[in-house]
Formats: sequence, C-alpha cells, structure tokens
Amino acid sequence: MMMRWLVIMLGLVGCGGTGDGLTQGPAHRVFVAGDTFDIRQQGVRAVAIRVNSRWVPNRAAIEGSAARAIRVATRCDVLAMTGDQALIHALLDCDADQVRPLVIGVPERYFDCEADWIEEEIADLTCYPSG
Repeated sequence: MMMRWLVIMLGLVGCGGTGDGLTQGPAHRVFVAGDTFDIRQQGVRAVAIRVNSRWVPNRAAIEGSAARAIRVATRCDVLAMTGDQALIHALLDCDADQVRPLVIGVPERYFDCEADWIEEEIADLTCYPSG
C-alpha cells in the first residue's frame, strides 16, 4: 500500500509546470478590474497568470480582464485563449516589430489601469506604466 502512494506522489511531482517556458522568467504585471496578472510573451504566444486571490468561479468570469491585460503588456491583439481562471495561454496577432522573444533579466513592468464602465461587465481601460 505504501509503495502505491509513493508511485502516485512521484507521478504528480512531474505535473508542476506547463513545459513551454512561458511561466518562467520576467513578467509584466498588469492590474485590471480588480485582478492582477503576470504576463509573459514569447513570439506570438503569451501566458497570463492571475496572482491575486479573488475567488472566480470559472475562466469566463475573468476572460475579458485577462485579454485586456495581455493586450496592455504585449501590445498585440488576442486571437484565442485556453486555460482556466488562474493560468491562461493566448495566441497573439502581432506586427513584426511587436513580436519579442522571452528575455531573461529584464525588470518587471507594472501598469495601473483605470476603468470607464461601458456596460455591466464591459469596460474601456486606460493603462499607464507605474513605478
């Protein structure tokens, strides 16, 4: 019985990352509509990691905020997103001068965003670099 638990635990140890390198390295921290995201970009791919502890029942509840945070940090349009309410992978539509590799050692960038609510769950955001 003990051996079975050991095998299960060792199997789960390998499940800790995404394997694509996008969750490592420097991030651009963006605050949008009460949520905080760390955004990392590599070429036409990006990942948004929600780092605050606000309870969100599903991805649909933060999808718009995550897309906005990715646009602010990458300056690219979001074509598609997959993931859950904590970790979202995005495919980007970028001009050639916007595509940038993941560079290790670059300081984090932070943004403060102000929301002008258009409808109940839709807002127009104005974001400024902070710090």
